[in-house]
Parts: sequence; structure tokens; C-alpha cells
Amino acid sequence: MQVDWSRGSRALRVVAIGVLSLFVVSGCSLGPMDSGEELDAQEQTPDVTEGVAQEADTTRTQDARLTASCLSNSAVTGPVGCNLDGRLEVFARGGNGALWHTWQVSPGGGWSGWHSLGGSITSNPTVGRNHDGRLEVFARGGDGALWHTWQVSPGGGWSGWHSLGGYITAKPAVGLNHDGRLEVFARGGDGALWHTWQTSPGGAWSGWSSRGGYITSDPVAGRNHDGRLEVFARGGDGALWHTWQTSPGGAWSGWHSLGGNITSTPAVGLNHDGRLEVFARGGDGALWHTWQTSPGGAWSGWHSLGGYITGLRVPAHDNGSEGHLEDLASNALHR
Repeated sequence: MQVDWSRGSRALRVVAIGVLSLFVVSGCSLGPMDSGEELDAQEQTPDVTEGVAQEADTTRTQDARLTASCLSNSAVTGPVGCNLDGRLEVFARGGNGALWHTWQVSPGGGWSGWHSLGGSITSNPTVGRNHDGRLEVFARGGDGALWHTWQVSPGGGWSGWHSLGGYITAKPAVGLNHDGRLEVFARGGDGALWHTWQTSPGGAWSGWSSRGGYITSDPVAGRNHDGRLEVFARGGDGALWHTWQTSPGGAWSGWHSLGGNITSTPAVGLNHDGRLEVFARGGDGALWHTWQTSPGGAWSGWHSLGGYITGLRVPAHDNGSEGHLEDLASNALHR
């Protein structure tokens, strides 16, 4: 399904693909690997979970536009990362529970084979980019803690796996603070939102701290035009709830409801003019969205984009000069 529509001066596009949304895979549950030295990546065709090969092929049809976009926005997060030189890199959980990755061999060019980074993870991965351009990947381990691995130099080799502790029950989300510090968010065993952050750009990590609330989906993080992070999740009442930094890298607001009745993890995108926009599946199975009416400002009501979807993902970046958001939704049935 492809839908084009306009609101004001900006056009948006929704693309529905196959059974699985782009880069989203499911896999088996295994424990984390021991911390260790840098891994030797072996080129193989991994026993990745169903849909990964199709999704990677879909990515390759879009890679030139995505590469241009990621070069203009270092806050790109999700299962696809943008290297300092503009090469995209895709991460997925394999059927053996390990983290696998494939990357462009040149910006906008061909792709490598699949390589294993080891580990045993029990959530889909998410990747952030450090202030110096090094990618860092986060996932839940078999012990329920947050584990991470990172490039030891921009575009270079990878560290072993290391634990950041905590006990999380969902896929983590990562945001990039205004000063270059990564911050990770996850749902804890108590249903609240918990977070941990780098105490300096690329440096050590804080302990875990609770942001309270009660959420029933994975959290997703966006960054406002002024650098303030904002986190969204489904609440126990089925509505979309959010909390945000009151200043870039600073204190957090309480939780506030944006209403609606959603039945999926939300997805957040950044429009070309700096306004955040959130998408989710509604109780009727259609795609619904709400958006900031001005950058960092108030929110619209909910509006339906129709269709019937089973999942979605919005790449967490704008698409350069095009000014489009692209929503990648999986369809069981669509019109």
C-alpha cells in the first residue's frame, strides 16, 4: 500500500510492505554472551529470522535517499545506523540469538554480506551514534539486563558485549542529547519507564533512574528541533502518553496523555520543519497519527490514515530536502 497526501506545505508518504516492517525481526530468546575482546566478524549468511533478507533488499532500493538523510542528521536511531562517512549499517537478531549486521561498502553503494557480532539477545536491537561518529548497539540480554557493543573507532571494529545492568522487559530506545550524550530508555519490570545515560559524550554510563508512569509498549524517543528528547509509549488505558526534557539535556516533565486508542508500539518521526509526528495502529486496525502544530509546540488531535496494518516503523530522521516522512507498515489486509 502506498498513500500520498499533503497537509499545508509538506507532503507525507506511507508505504506498506509485506508481512514485516522494514528491519523488524523476531527471534529466539537466549542469554547474553560474556564480556570479552573485540569480535572477529565472519562473513556468512546467518540463520536470521524470517523476513530479514526481504527487508534488507527493500532497504537497498532506498539506500541513496537514506544515506543523504543520515548525513544531515546524526540523531538517527533504530535498527539502522549511519556511519560517519555516510555508509548505512543494518542490525538484526538472528535465529541463533546473536546480533548480525550488514553495511554499505561505500556511501549509497553495494552491501557487504552478513557478519555476526555474537552475543545472545532477547529483543530487537537499536543503534545510536556517538558524538565522534562511532555506532553503539543496545539490546536486552537473557538475564533481562541491557547489553551494548560499540565501534572502537568510527566505521571500525567492534568491542565485545558489556552489561549496563538493570532489568528491562522490552526493546530499548536510544536518543542523542543536544550535547552528544546517548541516553537509553526501556520499560522496567514494574511497568515504569527507566533510563540510563552517558555522563559525558562517549563516556561512562550513569546508573538506572525511573521516570515513573505505567507503559504497555516499547518506548520510542524523538528529539525536538531545540535538542530536547521526548519519549512516547502506550499507557495502561490504551492512550498515547509522553514525557519530555524541559531543557536540552535537562530535567524531565511528568507524564501527559495525548489521548487516542492505540494497539501498537508508536513510531515517531521528525518532519523537515522540526515538528515531531507520531504514528500508531488504532483499535480499528487503521494507521492513526498526531503531530506537533509547531516545532516543540502543542499537538493536534488524532487523524486516521485508513488501511489495516499489523505493525509499523518510521525511520527516526527527516528525509533531507524532500521533506517527507516515510512510514513503513506491515499489512495483513489493506485497502
